[in-house]
Amino acid sequence: MHESPNSAVETFEIIEDRLRDETVPDEARENVQQHYDSLTRLANTLRELGMDQAKIDRHVIEIFAGYEKELLASIKRIKATGAD
Repeated sequence: MHESPNSAVETFEIIEDRLRDETVPDEARENVQQHYDSLTRLANTLRELGMDQAKIDRHVIEIFAGYEKELLASIKRIKATGAD
């Protein structure tokens, strides 16, 4: 992920773009959606606890970037082994 969001809206728009990405296999899309939902809940909880929105945005996008990297590596491994 190369984007640098400037707001909470942009942070979640970046993730939503990933959900609309047709290159993400259908099998992975549900998992990505679940992860997105969890991040949304996390962001809301941190906001309720008084954390600065800029920090929330930064951490959420970092968490998603790490998750995305791991997911893509897993997909590549599955494709390389020829597993269905």
